[in-house]
Amino acid sequence: MIIIMEKVLAVNPKMQIIKIKDGEYLVKEGTMSNYSFELKDEKNDHLLDTIIEDSGLFPQDESSLVDKLSNINAVWSKERISETIKKLTDFNFLNYKNADTQKVKVVVITNQIDLAKKKFGKIESVQILEYLDDDASKTEDKAFVEHINANAELILVFSTWYNPTLFYKINQYCIQNQKSLVISYLDGNEGVLVPLINFSQTGCYNDFELLREASFHNLLDYQVAKEQIIRTDTAPGKKYFDELYEDALLIRTSLLIRKIISDSFINYYAYEFDFERLVDSKIRLIKFPKCPSCQGDKNLTHPFI
Repeated sequence: MIIIMEKVLAVNPKMQIIKIKDGEYLVKEGTMSNYSFELKDEKNDHLLDTIIEDSGLFPQDESSLVDKLSNINAVWSKERISETIKKLTDFNFLNYKNADTQKVKVVVITNQIDLAKKKFGKIESVQILEYLDDDASKTEDKAFVEHINANAELILVFSTWYNPTLFYKINQYCIQNQKSLVISYLDGNEGVLVPLINFSQTGCYNDFELLREASFHNLLDYQVAKEQIIRTDTAPGKKYFDELYEDALLIRTSLLIRKIISDSFINYYAYEFDFERLVDSKIRLIKFPKCPSCQGDKNLTHPFI
């Protein structure tokens, strides 16, 4: 999804560089990070040493960097320099600074517009087209969805309460209009994050909800509470919620969206965060057969029938 428009290279400041010997380095993103690698100059001609240790080389556009290095040592061919630079960018040791990117167009639907703006507006590679108040969804379906910007590629629903009526409505809209969907909400002391980036692979929100409900030990109590929420269109979390829990869920949602967009990452899991007990868990998203929403069989009302 990200398109590099200009080639201005800089050293990734997040990397820790440990020199083992000339032409050999250990690079880590953190002491316990799984993202670590060894850089080794097989020809041992000090090209790697110069790139890593000469701080005056960066930031610089790629073509100028190649020319400058070839002038430092005539032994280094431009082809070899370019190959080394590519290797370092592949490892994310070098990256493109201030590169123009094609941003993913997002519409945010939420009951907390001001708080959502503070967090989601900071996500790189995202262009927020508009923030819609979820109360607008109480109008007729057609009237509400007409307010959603047609240019949006991803619809993000963030709610401080479990709002199934809204979730079903937006789920159906995204299926019909082929838009990616992320639903994130608080339900008391729990946060739920459901990334539905590709319905053909992950199923839709209805699939997720059926899968989740199948594991509940208190399913009857849950169904009674859910029916009342649908009937009254309200829940305590609509007005009263723990702001720390909300902040934690906003941050997790932002991180997931950044990961999905920046790395073209298809996520096959939904996440539950028990903020009271500090326990996080994930649910493997499964596409059930004959879902009436995402597979078009209107004669079925339940995928298990």
